[in-house]
Amino acid sequence: MGASRKDDAQVDLFMEIRKGSRSYTIWGMQQAALQACTELAVYPEVGVKIGLTEEMLEAFKLQVDEFSEILETTDALLKERKSDREELRSFFKANTPLLRRQIEPAIRFEAETTPALLREYLIARRTGARKKLENTVDLLAEFSGTITDIITGLPVANVTVDIAERKMITTTDSDGYYQFDEVPVGDSIIGCHAPGYRVPEKVKVTAASGESLQIDFSLQIDDHLPVA
Repeated sequence: MGASRKDDAQVDLFMEIRKGSRSYTIWGMQQAALQACTELAVYPEVGVKIGLTEEMLEAFKLQVDEFSEILETTDALLKERKSDREELRSFFKANTPLLRRQIEPAIRFEAETTPALLREYLIARRTGARKKLENTVDLLAEFSGTITDIITGLPVANVTVDIAERKMITTTDSDGYYQFDEVPVGDSIIGCHAPGYRVPEKVKVTAASGESLQIDFSLQIDDHLPVA
């Protein structure tokens, strides 16, 4: 279209859209599609000359509109789920001191008479059977975050997340969410990796006692992986 109209700006625009199509985020792709749709609508006669019928242009516009609606709906649902998760995290954070300072000491105090209760408590807390000194109970922090695809913006499940020097490891759930409880205070280096994605740079954080930090990652598809 740009070439037939000798419109260098339009040629550059479409070349830029084509060039960036492999690296656009999902929202960038939507904006590029909307821009292309607008340009095509302005000069319908040129579109006809290059083989774009009115029906084809209308079908393209319909696809762009449907794509935009899906994006907005998905984004709203993800934000709602994230908000619900943050509310749940706040609830657990508020109740952690009660658990550690009142309930846990009481259970440990009665360990000799009710060992089964202590065992079930440790399993529920997923702390194992390791013991902590009284003066170190509060010298802990919490890390959590969400891992998404850098192109689609969607959460990535089953990503391995680790704090190597702490020998702590976990995986993301279906919402791309991970969480580390009871991380010792001080410096920690968090990394992650997932099949089919490039390994992102690790993140170094410094946590204080009782602090809750959020560390998110965006993963990029590894285009250099061999094709099976």
